[in-house]
Amino acid sequence: MRRRGLGSLAMGYKKLALLILSVFLVCLTGVAAIAPISWAGDKGHPMATYGLHRHEMEERNGLKTDASVDNIRRIFSASGQAMDGESFAYIVGKPGYDDLDNIVKGQDGNFIAIGYTNDEFPLMLKFNPEGQIIWQKAYRFDPQGNWSWLCSIRLVLSGDSAIVFGGYDSTSDYYQDAFVGKINIDAGNMEDYRFYDTDYNHNWFSDGVITADGGFIAIGKGCDDQDSFHIVKLDSNLDKVWEKSFSFGPNFYNVAVPIISDEGYYYVVGYTISSIGDADIVIMKLDPSGNEVWHKVIGGPGNDGGKLEEGYYGWISKLIKTQDGNYAFLAGTESFGTDRGVLFIKFDSDGNITAPKLIDSPKRETIGDANNNLAQASDGTFVLGLRSGDDGVIMKISSDLSNIVWQKRYSAGEYTRFYGVLPDDSGIYAVGRAESSGDSNALIMKVNLNGDVSSPCIDVTDANFTISDVTIPEKPFSCNQGTVNTQEVTGRIVTTEDADLVRICPAILPDIKANGSDDPLFVTLSESVDISISLDPGDMAGEWADWWGILLSPYGTFPLFGFQCPLFELPDTSLFSRSWPMGWYIFLFGLDDVPDGVFDLDWYDYVVVVSQPAGTHLENIPNFDDIVKEKMGDLIGE
Repeated sequence: MRRRGLGSLAMGYKKLALLILSVFLVCLTGVAAIAPISWAGDKGHPMATYGLHRHEMEERNGLKTDASVDNIRRIFSASGQAMDGESFAYIVGKPGYDDLDNIVKGQDGNFIAIGYTNDEFPLMLKFNPEGQIIWQKAYRFDPQGNWSWLCSIRLVLSGDSAIVFGGYDSTSDYYQDAFVGKINIDAGNMEDYRFYDTDYNHNWFSDGVITADGGFIAIGKGCDDQDSFHIVKLDSNLDKVWEKSFSFGPNFYNVAVPIISDEGYYYVVGYTISSIGDADIVIMKLDPSGNEVWHKVIGGPGNDGGKLEEGYYGWISKLIKTQDGNYAFLAGTESFGTDRGVLFIKFDSDGNITAPKLIDSPKRETIGDANNNLAQASDGTFVLGLRSGDDGVIMKISSDLSNIVWQKRYSAGEYTRFYGVLPDDSGIYAVGRAESSGDSNALIMKVNLNGDVSSPCIDVTDANFTISDVTIPEKPFSCNQGTVNTQEVTGRIVTTEDADLVRICPAILPDIKANGSDDPLFVTLSESVDISISLDPGDMAGEWADWWGILLSPYGTFPLFGFQCPLFELPDTSLFSRSWPMGWYIFLFGLDDVPDGVFDLDWYDYVVVVSQPAGTHLENIPNFDDIVKEKMGDLIGE
């Protein structure tokens, strides 16, 4: 049965025509320059006729009141998302230094990232799988803002809380204390926190894990104590239970970086620098009480794991448990390869190292930047975040470490770094920073399963690293154990405030709403729906672009508008307001910064409206993500 109702679209076209006329007035000379616009260059369908057809739609007599609508989802694509919904990238920040160092995925499917903002204050933000920021918070620990987070930050999730490990430095008295805090991930508010101090001036926690009793293990370092690293057991209230210190003797500089908990035991990786100046990698196993089970020191004739740049700079990645029951980490090296490379090291529960690998490049440029950039995907492959010159690198390595599946270089300015990578079944999420003209900003990116991303923020090229076998000698070092004598430091003020990061790239932010909302809208057959659009052109104001409006429905695909015009700030403006016959409708507003009159979208947004009789739900509501992907592919000609 053919249903009626779409012919009444003309009721809103007068208002739509007035809107387009007002846009043309803003475009000024653009009116005379409007070119014939087609939906696809290889099809040549003129906009005036394409899609103005109907197809048969079966009568739906089976209405029910308990139909699930959980499959209705909305792509937030105003952040430069690829049209296939598989990738996005954008840059946010304030004047000064902003970055994101760590990323984890919550039980609700959303992501938590942590880093710094405005040079000194810790930053945490939550975003959904499509890249839309849900909240962003900054944290201050002194009314005058004297406390600065200067050491590495690690983040683990415990129920509905994020447990943060790091260190704070007072610019007023030059003392630094280790820090652990508990932050509610629903709203980003700091619920509890502790500072821990030793007899030394500078202390920090570089990592932490959740223990079987609901407490935590924190691992860290006292900068003035160059003979030991510290491990502190905390209960669920963040209070100290016990503490241990491990040393490799006098004249050694020891730094513990990552820790992992498995079946009650703890595995620790770090590096030690001897009196002759060489850095070597340390691997340890501890029992549930923090006592040493075994340790190994491995390395070559040069620096491994530490002292890879000026000072005592070291790089060791996070420690992960692999799907085959072993443990793995990355470490920078100058002992092996062309000049500077990365070691991929796996070991078992007894400390046996299995088939280590060297990731190398012809140039002296292969190294990691932070300790959150190693992960294993569900298919067994490993995902690495490295750097190549001034560019960030993401690569995927086969599960048996025999070959590099793909490797990409990403540039988002003069200087691009990935500090955390996290794969899931739809792609790879990465966080870090992008620097241009001396200003550093936070970078959030998702690439598809092949490493590609569609965004004006990112230039992508192939990388040229190799992977090969390597032999790493074991070295005989002894280990001494003692106590830390850590004291809890209290009495500081916590202030949680909105971070107010500004979206820097992409610059174009289209938005379309139904009755003022971005969410799927359910209405009765007699209710009127107002469709409105707005545009923030950012720093691309004045650039020419194709503007597109589309309606997708069970009755067909209908063009709303299509014209060429310079980008400008368009306030929220109503297109039309009317009721709709029974069915679902997808209203899409998009732009293409190549003004060639051929349908394509670099930025777009859409909103869903479902019209149904009062008190009922339609059966067989489709997945609107899939519809948009399919229809956009058809219109573009892919």
